[in-house]
Amino acid sequence: MVSEIIHKDLPFELVEYQNRLKKLKKEMASEGVDYLLVNDPVDLNYLLGYRSWGFTFLDWQVLIISLDYEPILVTRKLESTNFKYQTWIENMVTFSDEEDPMDRTIEVLTQRGVVNKRIALSFHSWFINANQFLALKDKLPNDVEIVDGTNITIKCRLIKSSREVTYIRQAADITSKVMNQIKEISNVYPTENDIAQRIMNDLISSGSEFPATPPFIGVGKRSTYGHPTWENYKTSKGDVVFLEFSGCTYRYHAPIMRTLSIGEPSNQAKRFEETSRGVINTIIDSIQPGMKVEDIDRICKEYLSSKNMNQYFHNRIGYSVGIGFTKWMDGMSIKKGVDMELQENMVFHIIPFITDFEISVAISETILINKNGAEKLTNAPQEIFVLDNE
Repeated sequence: MVSEIIHKDLPFELVEYQNRLKKLKKEMASEGVDYLLVNDPVDLNYLLGYRSWGFTFLDWQVLIISLDYEPILVTRKLESTNFKYQTWIENMVTFSDEEDPMDRTIEVLTQRGVVNKRIALSFHSWFINANQFLALKDKLPNDVEIVDGTNITIKCRLIKSSREVTYIRQAADITSKVMNQIKEISNVYPTENDIAQRIMNDLISSGSEFPATPPFIGVGKRSTYGHPTWENYKTSKGDVVFLEFSGCTYRYHAPIMRTLSIGEPSNQAKRFEETSRGVINTIIDSIQPGMKVEDIDRICKEYLSSKNMNQYFHNRIGYSVGIGFTKWMDGMSIKKGVDMELQENMVFHIIPFITDFEISVAISETILINKNGAEKLTNAPQEIFVLDNE
């Protein structure tokens, strides 16, 4: 059995997954949770190595973790080979497309004993719908208490291992390489599709897997839209173009934001560029382990106040990053009231997105918290990239 596990297609050694499971069970015990139902692909990747996109075709799959038993997976029969060859798990129950997956889940829980137990699942998960939640409540014994376990897995994922940091560094190298090549676009007035094609081609040729989200690209006023995807809009002289994307290695990400200008940028764009660069570098220079997450938000707002630029900043200043399937955010937003201590090997995307809702400029970085402060993992000039091919 050991040799079979060793030869499975895993991005980490088996001992790392075992340590993650131990850490998770410790969190469960501290929260008074007997069972944790895990169905987010990010958590399945973290705990098992799972990295298939099959979850998009599934109504339900769940990893059942208890304090007293080995984990067991309930999944669609067609998807079972992903778990057999790309994860370390040995215990699996499958269902056909004609079966009710909730019945199979209840069957496993009943066999393991759930009377008077507390069962946790993520109330914020995209991967359990209202009907499934109600079915669980209806089919479980009345004395079972269902509680929110969202933060149990997030707490475990926030501090990365050395191998996780290695993969994030590799993703950051890809991200940086592709961003630094963006000025090689030869079109005089490229469309959003031209830019997207260049980014995607360069990501793939540089070794990236399919990232959690497509590149975000917005021309002109579309640069102010939240997360614009390419729609073939053509650039004109004087336009700014918002860019955000990430390379991906074993589902780990390191995103970046930059802004293009078609020809010389306007004075307002230059002003926003200076502000965004000032915010990002002030934060990087100020961070120390032991500070609170909310201190990053405070540093950002104090800098903006000192430059009288508060009115141009409207969003959170960042979030944790790591594993991603449908987004690369890894569970924690940086904002006032988040009093968790910054610790070594946490990774964040810092996003000083400056906008007057006519144009926007952003210079973002993926950073690593280390024993001395913060290290910038992404590496591209902190400036507006000027395209002038006339």
